[in-house]
Amino acid sequence: MLLFFGGAILPSMTGMMLSTVSVQQKTSANSLANLSYNIFGFLPAPFIYGAIYDMGEGNNGRLAMGVLMFSSALSIVCLLIVVHGVVKEDLFDFKGQEQEA
Repeated sequence: MLLFFGGAILPSMTGMMLSTVSVQQKTSANSLANLSYNIFGFLPAPFIYGAIYDMGEGNNGRLAMGVLMFSSALSIVCLLIVVHGVVKEDLFDFKGQEQEA
């Protein structure tokens, strides 16, 4: 499920982020986005798995895999916080558009 939903959301979220960048900066923004995915997402995973596996007396394979699988919940929490902030602040002025109509 992690790979399915991660593979489903990554292209759409990348597209949304890149749509906010000017045309001249899209190639650089795409390169930086992919670099950050690789450095902060894919590179630390084996190290974190190994560090958790070796904690205590070792042989914590299930715990290490569980931490990696459920670490994406942190991004869901951050996304929900941002959505709450957007709705609370009404950044897109939906209420003002409704009153004008």
